[in-house]
Amino acid sequence: MPADWLSSISQGNCIYPSSDFLRAADVVNEEFENFHGDFFNRGNKIFEKITDIVCRKLNNNFPRKVISCLVRTRTYIRLRKFNKEIVKNNYLKKKCHKTYKICNKKISHRHVQHI
Repeated sequence: MPADWLSSISQGNCIYPSSDFLRAADVVNEEFENFHGDFFNRGNKIFEKITDIVCRKLNNNFPRKVISCLVRTRTYIRLRKFNKEIVKNNYLKKKCHKTYKICNKKISHRHVQHI
């Protein structure tokens, strides 16, 4: 049994993917990045388009359903990443806004006391 994090987490009960399946996952990721770039392509039938590209590239060695599942999973990973970034940005904006309000109140309050 390999001594890696997967085997230690699963306590040896996890089935390791075949090298062909790992290659398919790499192709999905590569084509996903090519198709979407740093954002999302807003076209129609995105899942189907990427699935078609990957199936052709892999010579249909895997069932279409399997490739489609990999494409959906990769898409949801990207969405989760974007959502986390949005939450972080909103938090930082809110924090900055609060700091700005506090600073302005202190400045205006001091200004009033000196007059």
